[in-house]
Amino acid sequence: VIPLKNYITWISNKINE
Repeated sequence: VIPLKNYITWISNKINE
């Protein structure tokens, strides 16, 4: 299970790409 904070960070990185 991915922690929520890590999931948000991952999404943020995808948006920044």
